[in-house]
Amino acid sequence: MPISQNFSCNISPLGLGQIKEKNYLVMSEKQLKSLCGIFNDRLIFRIPDFQRGYSWEEAQLQDLWEDIQFLQNGKSHYTGMITVQKLDWTSCIAEKWQEDDWLKGSGFTPCHVVDGQQRLTTILILIKELLNTLQEDKEFISRKKKYWENIFFYEKKDPDEPNTKFSYRFGYEKDNPSDEYFKTKILGNNSTKAINEPETLYTKNLLEAKKFFEEKLKDLSHEERETIFEKVVHGLKFNYYEIADDSEIHVTFETMNNRGKRLSNLELLKNRLIYLSTLIKDSDDLRKEINDVWATIYKEFGDEKLKKVDEDNFLKEHWIMYFEYDRSIADPAKVFLLNKKFTAKNINSKELKKGDIFDYIRSLQESIIQWAKIIKADHEDTDVKLWLDKLNRLHWRSFRPLAMAVLLKEKDSNNIVEFLKACEIFNFLIIEISERYSNVNNSSFYALTKDYYKGKIDLEKVRAEIKKYIYNEKEGLLDVKRFCNTIEKNYDKEEGFYSWKGLKYFLYEYELFLQEKAKSPKALLDYEMYSAKNSGDITIEHIFPQSSNDIPYWKKNFNTIDSSFYLNSLGNLLLLSRKKNSSLSNKSFEEKKKGEELSYLTGSQSEIEVARYFDWTKETIVERGKKMLEFLQERWKVTLNEEQIEKLLTNKNK
Repeated sequence: MPISQNFSCNISPLGLGQIKEKNYLVMSEKQLKSLCGIFNDRLIFRIPDFQRGYSWEEAQLQDLWEDIQFLQNGKSHYTGMITVQKLDWTSCIAEKWQEDDWLKGSGFTPCHVVDGQQRLTTILILIKELLNTLQEDKEFISRKKKYWENIFFYEKKDPDEPNTKFSYRFGYEKDNPSDEYFKTKILGNNSTKAINEPETLYTKNLLEAKKFFEEKLKDLSHEERETIFEKVVHGLKFNYYEIADDSEIHVTFETMNNRGKRLSNLELLKNRLIYLSTLIKDSDDLRKEINDVWATIYKEFGDEKLKKVDEDNFLKEHWIMYFEYDRSIADPAKVFLLNKKFTAKNINSKELKKGDIFDYIRSLQESIIQWAKIIKADHEDTDVKLWLDKLNRLHWRSFRPLAMAVLLKEKDSNNIVEFLKACEIFNFLIIEISERYSNVNNSSFYALTKDYYKGKIDLEKVRAEIKKYIYNEKEGLLDVKRFCNTIEKNYDKEEGFYSWKGLKYFLYEYELFLQEKAKSPKALLDYEMYSAKNSGDITIEHIFPQSSNDIPYWKKNFNTIDSSFYLNSLGNLLLLSRKKNSSLSNKSFEEKKKGEELSYLTGSQSEIEVARYFDWTKETIVERGKKMLEFLQERWKVTLNEEQIEKLLTNKNK
């Protein structure tokens, strides 16, 4: 798209121009700079402490790549905004800029990247990958590789001296885990420091971006790569903006990033707190504490196991625990924290003091460690870990803020386990058996959370309240009759237990029960396979199969009109890996239990239990189903009468 004095271009939600769309932004050419123009201004760029790590994934990388492909040779394309804050060398924190001290007085200016770090990082990775393909005797745009590396990546004290001092033109501040990773894995420089740096989700994203562009470039000719290089360094145009005032930087960061490109509430809060620290006298220690707290938070969220977790859930759940739950408005945590509590107005009126912010952020720092343990089911005590696992499979519902408070305050693992058991029983009996809404009674549990965290009640009282909402004659929510009626209605639709939402969880718990009974740790269907993100790898097998018409064994044992009832009866259902389920399919019972590699006999304890039956008939299904319902009653302390059991397992009521 050509650049004119008043040219039109469109901006995608990522800040990347999408040439094929029709929403336009009018902008003057004088406001725009190419990448070469920006890097020729003798600036040193660093991602500052109030920014998070590199978060772009394949979808965003593909959008940028397509923008470059659509751009015609010799034309220009608006690519988004880059905003920086120029710093004074004397105000730079020494330990974060120590490698760059030699540049003082040389005309170079240190800068923080306030906005645009994701696209700027991505484009520099692409440039580096393009230069990696360039042979020493070849050129891009009439310049050799060394020239372009010095423009975009290094400033050397003596360019002709191999061991001369040099600074990176772009990178992260020293205390960021991505700093050494970017220098070594992305730019390819040697460093012994990188060996001890932990890999995070952000560093993984950096590496994935490198691999993405490496793959895109590998089959292109030198001429095609040179064309891409010219488009990137000269054709992509940025709205480049410099901020001078130290307090303006945080307001600008918050405002600009709310225009189309959403920041998490957690990022907005950090920026807000740093801004408020500029309004408080003698607040250097507060600023440092905020940075330390968010370093801990970003470290936890950099863990691969938290990749799919919305970090705003943590902020909301901590708000429930620390302040007070309010369901009257949308996104109440954000509204309270950013619009009501942490505001300049409250600082100026003395309603919010420095000590209040200290107390709050220190609680955040302690809490994120325990919250991450909950998400990852990662605890030093084996029994606590076991019950965290169970509640993760049940999705926690309203109990995660309360669990975070308990892990923060309770030191006795046995007490923690008893609390987690109460949460698990509530979730299974009230949500999965009694079919209440997943947020049932959440206001009561959130109030318990705050009262417990503030020390108004003890853990024994918390457990008693949870149990009251299960079993109490007046306030209890347990409804076994509703469960029985639902399964009956499911049978009418020829679905029976198979469409029960709690089935997978129940079958998995039954497997764990059989393992304990057999004193065997064997668990082919482990938690990782059964986690929400991998739930497609675990299936429910019909032992008497859904498609059995042409199999003599099944025609002999199930040849009456009521066969469909027993097909979806509890005793006929078995948890299996997708691979084994596909292999066994509609084979006869003899083949399923006596095969070689993929048979019931080589499987889990649930499979072995089934394989011990001589034959598979309606009577067998009822017998196994009764065992399973006995387990249900014992495990969750619930009672089914004989009539209910008959209705659940046989068709005598039909």
